[in-house]
Amino acid sequence: VSASRPRIPLISNVTGQLAEPGYGSAGYWTEHVRAPVRFADSLRTAQSLGANRSVEVGPAAGLTTSVALLTRDRPEVQSL
Repeated sequence: VSASRPRIPLISNVTGQLAEPGYGSAGYWTEHVRAPVRFADSLRTAQSLGANRSVEVGPAAGLTTSVALLTRDRPEVQSL
């Protein structure tokens, strides 16, 4: 399987920003496994770009369930 440039904008949970060149490479996935997941930052980026729905792709909905706990004007720790 070879990675190619995304046809639609993708957000990296490594950075919480739009995916940059190198997204999907072996180095990217190595960093993804080692680094904290920037899921809240990713959602903020998507929302700032006009998204109002999201899809979690993975073996389970471990991150999506936390969205209900996030409140716009409250720090994450207080919301949890």
